[in-house]
Amino acid sequence: MEIRWLEEYLELADSLNFTEAASKLHVTQPTLSKHLAALEQELGVQLIDRSPGKVSLTEEGVYFTGVCETILGQLSQAIMNFALIKSRRPLRISGRLEDLVVSGLLSAVSAAMIDRGYSPLVINQDAEVSNFIKLDNGTIDILLDILPPNEKRSGRYAFRKLMERPFVAVVDARNPLAAQESLSIQDLKDQTLIKLSWPAVNVGWQTIADLCKESGFIPNTRSVAVRSLPEALAIQLNNDILLYPGGSELSFLNPAKRKIIPMHDTRAHFDINLIYLKESEGDLEEFLKVFEETLEAFKRREILLSEFGRRLS
Repeated sequence: MEIRWLEEYLELADSLNFTEAASKLHVTQPTLSKHLAALEQELGVQLIDRSPGKVSLTEEGVYFTGVCETILGQLSQAIMNFALIKSRRPLRISGRLEDLVVSGLLSAVSAAMIDRGYSPLVINQDAEVSNFIKLDNGTIDILLDILPPNEKRSGRYAFRKLMERPFVAVVDARNPLAAQESLSIQDLKDQTLIKLSWPAVNVGWQTIADLCKESGFIPNTRSVAVRSLPEALAIQLNNDILLYPGGSELSFLNPAKRKIIPMHDTRAHFDINLIYLKESEGDLEEFLKVFEETLEAFKRREILLSEFGRRLS
């Protein structure tokens, strides 16, 4: 028995006219008759009297009309309840949350969601699994991260660029490069770069490797295992270079031991994106609306704070 058979039966029971009911249902009259016969056969009763020149409900048909209305009404209510449950389920998010700007934006979005009656965002920072794997298998709903070129081309993800995070070179204060005011990607050609072995930063390394390749060389690397991005700042550098997203956390480094050198290439930045599966866009509609509104307000606040800081300096 199919749900559409019940819907067709109710339309026919209401009009008692096969031609009219078939037209409203956008099916052919033979198809409607076939479905009615299949329904009656499955129930083992005759629902409609098809006497010549007369179409009427049998006693069983009258009873079954009420049953159908109850079944379809409860089904419709269940579908609405499922949508409500889904909308109230906390959204799970992961990504570059160690970035203070990103984490501040997320806090503002979560507060706005709570104000509108939704659950707060749930942070998932399982560093042992790639963020894109978590997005694909449904462990998380939203990702704030770098989107590799091959994933952009795949067409699986919807994404919105949020910000550019320039990366800087972190070197030991005794490294000859520490005397430089700035570096270019080409300056890294004969250097050894720290490659962090951690699933959550693999896409960031791919950005660096692609930039080096565009500049005509494959970087020399030294792999170092870490469990968080800030942990990378404690790595023993020797004469190697760590490329790290620029941010306020770098101000806590001891300048007598570590030197922060800006990269003057315009390409030397990570693009942080809001990423989600295209097939989930409908379920995320309310979140995306709140996110866009909060992002615009957040940008205006950042501009005001930047201007305020400039006037104080």
